[in-house]
Amino acid sequence: MREDTIIELKNGGLEGIEVYYDSYSLDQIELLLRLSNTYQLIPTGGSDFHGIESGSEIWLGAIEVPLESARRLLALSLQ
Repeated sequence: MREDTIIELKNGGLEGIEVYYDSYSLDQIELLLRLSNTYQLIPTGGSDFHGIESGSEIWLGAIEVPLESARRLLALSLQ
């Protein structure tokens, strides 16, 4: 993702960015984490789970996301 796009989205209200994802390389995760820190975005993650029928899905909850991200999302939802 281009940094100028992140800046534009942040100015439009962006609060988080998906950092942790099964198909991201360590380099991609490090870059996204740096960007989330630079722009005070919540580093989120996900499995992109769509159901058990496909057989190739990453199971719900299989991607580890720091607990601090959940805390920040919860705090945001309570504002």
